[in-house]
Amino acid sequence: MKKILLLVILLNICFLTGCSDKAEKTEYTEFTMRDAGEPYSDWKQSTTGSAKYLDGDSVLVSIFVDTEESNWSVHDENLVRANTQIACDYLKEQGRLYGKDVNLIYDTLSNSDLEYRMSFNITRNTAGKDSYSDELSDEIYEFIDKNIDTKAIMEKYQVNSIGYMVFVDDSTDKCVAYPFYETSWKDKYTEFCIIYLRWSKGDTVEASTYAHEILHLFGARDLYHTSDYTGIYKDFVLYAEKEYGNDIMLGSFADKALSRNINVDITKLTAYFIGWRDYITELDKYPSIKSRYPATFSLTEHSKDDYEEFSLVDRSEKHSVFLKILYGVIAIFGIYRIIVIIKQDVAYRKYQAKQVNAINNYNNGISLNDMNRFYMQDISFDASNEIKDKDN
Repeated sequence: MKKILLLVILLNICFLTGCSDKAEKTEYTEFTMRDAGEPYSDWKQSTTGSAKYLDGDSVLVSIFVDTEESNWSVHDENLVRANTQIACDYLKEQGRLYGKDVNLIYDTLSNSDLEYRMSFNITRNTAGKDSYSDELSDEIYEFIDKNIDTKAIMEKYQVNSIGYMVFVDDSTDKCVAYPFYETSWKDKYTEFCIIYLRWSKGDTVEASTYAHEILHLFGARDLYHTSDYTGIYKDFVLYAEKEYGNDIMLGSFADKALSRNINVDITKLTAYFIGWRDYITELDKYPSIKSRYPATFSLTEHSKDDYEEFSLVDRSEKHSVFLKILYGVIAIFGIYRIIVIIKQDVAYRKYQAKQVNAINNYNNGISLNDMNRFYMQDISFDASNEIKDKDN
């Protein structure tokens, strides 16, 4: 009897361990990633950084940056708040599709304690285009540390997840996020994104970009360029572009500012990176993208020796330059053809006029031989002038 019981127990153990691999590869995450701990209890201890999991309650603090080159208007500040609301509503709706209850608490007129202002006196001319955001980011870390009571905010709103949205009344080629990396120093634990008011071409930065940058704080990775740190390599970028071209982290947005219809999705790729899924089939083909911890910018365990930097944006810009050159060549050729046609038309009209003149002269009694002689002289004169023009 004991042998039979032992055999049954062994069979059960084999059955359970045999199914464990399939259980790990469940397509949908079957558990919530909300932190159950007290607010601020694990500050600088979590691998996720200050913004934990995009499930449950999280606070987004707004910081408006005043610079020597900017002057925030009431209209622009309200535009920023409106785009923030649109982005947060979008993330809430996308969360529902994955069974998540996303609640982002952000700056509104009723939550004035979630809005701050800071001064930044370094200009692009003094800092340089490439170092401007880095200089600004250093001051943001310092400002938050010295001027914002993060612990008090988290305790007031009973959250264990907080991020910061920094708004700059200026133009830019790109907005940028500063998430916490697994190997970062603890003084970089606070996560924030810098969102400018306008793009360099003059268009207002749209709500899609707000949502894109917020997602970075919760572990979402850019899918449009490579990263040797997180294992996003060129083959995966091209795959994402082909199979998940509408993913919000690919960074191509067609909607306008204040549009409530954000025309991009959180596909299963981004859902995996932010912890909404614990497995995607792409992990089998691209093991380098596997996160060591959910919703974290973790160092890849499958690095490549032949890493190649690649960006869909750079490729698009090169393609754009090629098209501009091509269009320029076509335009020049078109102008040349127009000039040739005009010259031919003028020459033909002269020829017709001479024919009419010759007929009139003939009718007036001038001999045909005289008429031909005069006509040939005119042609010779025109031809010689044309040759001189070409020589000159």
